[in-house]
Amino acid sequence: TANIKALWGVDAPAYLRGVRDDYCNSGSHYHWTGVITSQQLARALRSDARTDVGQTIRDLAITRYDNTGRAELISIAGDRVREISGWEFKLIIGRSLGWNVLKSSRFNVSRVGSQFVFRGGGFGHGLGLCQEGAHVMAQRGHSFQQILAHYYPGTSVSARKAWKRVADRRYSSHG
Repeated sequence: TANIKALWGVDAPAYLRGVRDDYCNSGSHYHWTGVITSQQLARALRSDARTDVGQTIRDLAITRYDNTGRAELISIAGDRVREISGWEFKLIIGRSLGWNVLKSSRFNVSRVGSQFVFRGGGFGHGLGLCQEGAHVMAQRGHSFQQILAHYYPGTSVSARKAWKRVADRRYSSHG
């Protein structure tokens, strides 16, 4: 999983730092391919001033990756040149073309004729818990405490007596 600082540029508590996740590699979204025509991509990029390079796209290149393989910085050349974070690029494409085209910001891109081919892995933001990985861990007999401790290191789950008292009062008065 990714570090929130690398992905979104904000500081975060230690439990939102990336962890190695070998459980996700058997999930259905571990590998994916998305194909976008040059016309579709140009239209999607024109929908946001940060990526609007004009009517045509000459080049699209990932100029920097983070240590998890996510596109950290993307350069787009057309009538104008723009640079944008991989996460923002994924959001702009998702809003315009649908969320299943670029499933995450961990991808490579190549141009094949008039199409851009994105090959990537994962589905979502890449922070915290991987649902497919958690499912695999549960199938292998890990407890929910072990799963949460894996994805959120340094945390633990415990019952809170004060919360229980509040909940008991709230629900006992209703019936």
